[in-house]
Amino acid sequence: HPERRLLLWLFVLMAVVFSLFQEGIIVGYDGQTMYAVTESIVERGTVAISDEWNTLPGRGGLQYSRYGPGLSLLSIAPYVLMRPVAMLSGHQAEVLAAAVSWLMPLIGAALVVALYLLARRLGAGTGAALLVGAGGVLGTFALPYTKEFFSEPLAALCLVVAIERLLAARPAAAGLAMAAAVLTRAQTLLLAPILLFVAWRRQGVAGLLRACAGLAPGLVATL
Repeated sequence: HPERRLLLWLFVLMAVVFSLFQEGIIVGYDGQTMYAVTESIVERGTVAISDEWNTLPGRGGLQYSRYGPGLSLLSIAPYVLMRPVAMLSGHQAEVLAAAVSWLMPLIGAALVVALYLLARRLGAGTGAALLVGAGGVLGTFALPYTKEFFSEPLAALCLVVAIERLLAARPAAAGLAMAAAVLTRAQTLLLAPILLFVAWRRQGVAGLLRACAGLAPGLVATL
């Protein structure tokens, strides 16, 4: 379908644009804390991290990140893929941080596409949807947030997908996207009742149950 090709090239173009702003390192305290969780999962098989980061105390004197694990879990893929190259390079820490930080341009590009799809779902034409998608990121604070390793762009992406899938009469997929948002930033749970209410109003009890089934894994994982 021609629109699918348009979306593919839109994603590629936006990923390139956001890559121009990406630092290739993780310097922020919040980002380093979430990166430390990824490193701890891969290297030591635990989500506990050093108390030098932004942590809260847990059982047995262990320390845990204050932030949702969503972005840390997503970062496992680039970390593992680049780990052999990083070890051979002699600059393991720098290469791994660069590989993980490059997730942000991809997330930003995916957010542009998701906003485009939501605008189309709401009845916008192609040109207007492109303006909404690109402007929603390039023209807001979302752009500087994609420069650093922050969880907000990923949470925003999950929320936009949840809304679009809900309007597309796919309550289970909407629930899954909402679950991913909660796993990324627990505060987004405040929006879950709205999603469930709309699912019930649009598709009755069956829609409500499907949305709950999609949402449940994120809630369980977060707890």
